Amino acid sequence: MLRYIFILILPIFFMTACSSFVQGGDTGWLKEYEGGDSRGSVYRLLKKIDINGKVLPVGTSVRVIIVTDSDWIKVYAYRASGNPLRDDRFLGLYLFKSDFPNEEFNREYFQKEFSKVFLKK
Repeated sequence: MLRYIFILILPIFFMTACSSFVQGGDTGWLKEYEGGDSRGSVYRLLKKIDINGKVLPVGTSVRVIIVTDSDWIKVYAYRASGNPLRDDRFLGLYLFKSDFPNEEFNREYFQKEFSKVFLKK
């Protein structure tokens, strides 16, 4: 009997432990930055990204991939002409929960920070 109770409670624990500070509709809103079609939206890079000697210079056409977790949002960029599965991804924007006002996801704040690095073509 105790084993069945444990089996029922365990999934609830994991669901609450893995919750993101980006909720429901905001997740879909963030995915719109990646673009609705299979290739995604194209942006012009406003800042040079240099990761371990690999560089994406200012003005490079890129596409983005947005990843969220329980306390951060990462925006990766890769060359617009490239393949998202094979090409190098460059971390263009990294925001922590503590960066946001009241430690809650805020669309306006995200847009402001995103626009410092990327400009939609």
